[in-house]
Amino acid sequence: MTLLRGRRALQIAMASAAVAFSGTWVAGQLPLQQRTYATHVSARKRVHRNLYLRLARVRSEPSAQSSRGAQLVQLSLPAEREVVLWQCAQECWSPVPRTDGSVAVLTPGGIWRVRAGESPTLAVPGEFAMLLEELDDRRILGIVPSTRQGCAAELRAVDLERHTVSVPDSIASCVDSAQAILPAVRFRADPSGTRVLATTLRPPERPLEPRSIKVSRAFSAADTLFDQAGFEDLSPRLVAALDWVDRFDPAWVDDRTVIYITRRLR
Repeated sequence: MTLLRGRRALQIAMASAAVAFSGTWVAGQLPLQQRTYATHVSARKRVHRNLYLRLARVRSEPSAQSSRGAQLVQLSLPAEREVVLWQCAQECWSPVPRTDGSVAVLTPGGIWRVRAGESPTLAVPGEFAMLLEELDDRRILGIVPSTRQGCAAELRAVDLERHTVSVPDSIASCVDSAQAILPAVRFRADPSGTRVLATTLRPPERPLEPRSIKVSRAFSAADTLFDQAGFEDLSPRLVAALDWVDRFDPAWVDDRTVIYITRRLR
C-alpha cells in the first residue's frame, strides 16, 4: 500500500510538473501575434490554458440572448449585501469592472459606462456580443459577430475614451468557438490558489429556474484537472435566495466585491 501511494504521488508530481511546464511554454514562447484568447488568459491571469479551456466548455452560456437582465448589481462579500448600481435603460449583460472605478456593461445599443453616484453614459455605440476584460486604462476587450469563414466571432479592442473600435494587436482576432469563451475577469488568484466565479447551470427541463453564483477553487494538479471535475466549492457566499431573481455574468472587482447582472423571473 505504501509503495502504491508512493508511485501515485510520483505520477501526480511528474504530471503536475509537465502541466506547469507546458503552461509556461504556451504562455511565454508563442509570438504575441499568434496568441489565441485562451493563451492570452493563461499569460495574463496565470491560469493554465488547459484549465481555462475546461472551465470554458463547462460554464459557457448557450447564447448571449439567454443571459440578458435588468439590473447591474454589486455585492459586498463580507457584508453579503447587494446594491443596485444601475437599472438598465434596456436589457444589459456582460459587465467588466475597470481600474478607474467604473463598470463597462453591454446593452443592445452599445457599451455603457456606469459609475456610482453619476449618470450612466453611452461610451461606444454598436453591436457587441460580449465584453471580456480590461486591456489597459482606456481599452476593454470585446467580442463582435463575424462574417469570416471559420470564425464564430471576432475580438475587438474598444477604446472607451476615444470611442473607437479596432482589431487587437497582440491576440488573434478570430474566435473559432464563441461558446468556449469565459471572461478572464472571473479568475482571481490568491495565495492559496485560483478562485473562479461561476454561474450555476440551469436545468434544460426548467428554463425559468433561477441561477445563482458560486465561488469555486480551481486546482492545477494534473489528477484533479484531467480526471475529476476541477472544482471544489468554498463556503457558499452567493447562495440563491428564494426570491425568483436570476443572477449571472459575475466579475471580480476586488477580493471583497463582485458585480453581476440580475433579472426577476416572476
